[in-house]
Amino acid sequence: TVAAGDFSGLIRDITGYSRENLQIIESVQSDLPSYQVVWTSVGEGQTQVGRASILTDGNYYYVLSAMVPESKAGGLYTGNLMEMFASFRAIPKQDVISSGS
Repeated sequence: TVAAGDFSGLIRDITGYSRENLQIIESVQSDLPSYQVVWTSVGEGQTQVGRASILTDGNYYYVLSAMVPESKAGGLYTGNLMEMFASFRAIPKQDVISSGS
């Protein structure tokens, strides 16, 4: 979770690339702006593939990201990682159950 503000800076922090060099998919999830991005990065002798989902409520960016070796990039769309990204969502404040503290 990061305070909302410089979206381009957030993208650079997550991916290492400027926003202009990436294709960012914008949509709406539970009435909140949602962004999806995939990128590659060379490091430690092999190419890595990263994926990030970003939600914002205007006050914060909620970020989920993962990186895997290129040979396992399909794992970003299958199995546990796919389930993790599919379950990533913001719960509307009125639906949060509080213990009262």
